[in-house]
Amino acid sequence: MSDKLGELSHGGVVTVVVLAAWENASFIGDDTASLKLFGAVLPVHAVVRLRVEIRKNNVWLCGAPEILSQPAPEAQVPIFNSTTGPPFIPLESCGVIVFSEATKRVLVVRDYHTKVFIDVQFKLKAAFEGRIDGLPLPLMTAHIREWAVEELTWIAEWKLSKVWPFATAERLKEWNPKMKALDPQIKQLYRAAKAEIARRAAEERDSEPITAAWGFPKGGAKVVRGRVEQPAESAVRELAEETQIHADVRALQHPTDIARPGGTVVDRFFVLRRPDESGAAAGGWDVAAIEWRSLPALMASPEFARFAPILKILDSSEGVSEERAGGAGSESAARSESGQAGAAGPATD
Repeated sequence: MSDKLGELSHGGVVTVVVLAAWENASFIGDDTASLKLFGAVLPVHAVVRLRVEIRKNNVWLCGAPEILSQPAPEAQVPIFNSTTGPPFIPLESCGVIVFSEATKRVLVVRDYHTKVFIDVQFKLKAAFEGRIDGLPLPLMTAHIREWAVEELTWIAEWKLSKVWPFATAERLKEWNPKMKALDPQIKQLYRAAKAEIARRAAEERDSEPITAAWGFPKGGAKVVRGRVEQPAESAVRELAEETQIHADVRALQHPTDIARPGGTVVDRFFVLRRPDESGAAAGGWDVAAIEWRSLPALMASPEFARFAPILKILDSSEGVSEERAGGAGSESAARSESGQAGAAGPATD
């Protein structure tokens, strides 16, 4: 049994501060680590006692949380991955921006799912595993007009192997009892998908199909060998999983926190300079494609506007080789790997 997040190996009881609520999850932390806990939306700033377990290197809530107190935000204890001090802004994920010295191009990846459909996918999985009661259909269909046409078809035709490419036949069989219990809601969901397909057909929307977004390789921290990953460790693992590029954490440069829309959480990105573009390939079920793009094209793209602070570093004539992820060459670098920084929230399995 453990009483610190950073000491988790198989699970136990932990007492944490709730940093932020984010859809069907909460960011929690103590003075050793912080994580994104799926399947629980807890009162922000509360001190909470939780029983958790490790499943496939992710932290999951077991049973109902016990709220011990609800202090004012200024009464919070220091949190390991606080990026700015109170009010604490938790890390959502960590990633790598790969730059080829030979071609002066940057590696980008395209998600298998659109960002709005990832939330639908998660809510379905959470309901089928009994971690939430029922399907929150209004939330799931709120952005249905932004789903890709393929995603609409998967739901309308109930192609679960497309919704979850990682799901084995055994796992789908395990979900069957919950799916049967949720059948009325499932039917409402695929009727909504069919209605959206019909609406697009009437408006000839297929001539401009919606596709999943392009971005940089990134993901949340996991518990590895009984220890929560540090940001640089999460970043290189996600890079390898999504692009087949293997890097040493010591090669990462310029850790920079990039705010998500709304400013509730941030993503931490590192720069990795490589001699050329060799060795990159799409990997993992959640990456549909990879592509090398010129730096000017990325900087001119609205899709990558929030990454301007770190893209400007690559565009600078000054070298970045002296500023490493573990160094103190800048305020962001010192903050990222010092005792004031910690792990991002774990990704879904």
